[in-house]
Amino acid sequence: MKKIEFIAPVASMRGNLSGGQKLQYAENNNPAFIAPEGRQYAKNYRPTFIGAKRSKDGMTYFATKTKSATLINADSLERMALLGGAAAWYNAVIKNIELYQAMQLFWRAVKDSYPSYTFRQLMMEMFRQCLKSHEENVAFTVSGTTTYAANPWCPDATGIKAQISQEVLIKFWLQLGFSNPSFTPIYYSVNGIKTIALEPNISFDDIINGELKACNTLGLTTETGTGNVKLGSDYLKIGAEYVNHDTVIVANGQYVTTEVAPEP
Repeated sequence: MKKIEFIAPVASMRGNLSGGQKLQYAENNNPAFIAPEGRQYAKNYRPTFIGAKRSKDGMTYFATKTKSATLINADSLERMALLGGAAAWYNAVIKNIELYQAMQLFWRAVKDSYPSYTFRQLMMEMFRQCLKSHEENVAFTVSGTTTYAANPWCPDATGIKAQISQEVLIKFWLQLGFSNPSFTPIYYSVNGIKTIALEPNISFDDIINGELKACNTLGLTTETGTGNVKLGSDYLKIGAEYVNHDTVIVANGQYVTTEVAPEP
């Protein structure tokens, strides 16, 4: 521990005195969210000075932090997904005039009951709780009128939808996806591009023509007459098998496309 002496008018400084860092982790200099499970140390961490003040005698001192670690497991991934998901949802809904007006009216009606919250903090907490419980909507009720904001990770939610990016939708899909406990969010890929679905027994028709169209992030279609699944003008296959509209999507399945049409 090293003592710091300050000159007027600075009495003390606490916390990280070296500025923020955008940390990268294994395996490919990724953000923490996609690092392997277990304790991971940041690959690019720069030593930082940490300032502190001891309350019992007012002594100011600093220490040097030389490394930064994070624990990647199901709980930490959920916490990161809830924080990132709520922030993305908030940033989307404030761009929707109808939802933003409903949120403002709700805030004016309830803010005295939440003296420690700002508008953004309360909205973020409401969105986070909705995502954590996998509810379909957040309800804003004022004078008997309710406006529903649809959970972006619940494809069949009936409320007003605010568009988040497909990148964020896919990133947090396993932690936040869907509201029905009978289904489990899954990934699969087409030509190496990751996309989303559910299991069990969800077919390509369900995401192309059914209630789960929000899962069709790649724009897959079905060929009229044959029901063959296509990406653009190419046909979808898994292994040697062509994919049809009623083919059940396989978790972590690696699908590819081909220009060659299946034999009649």
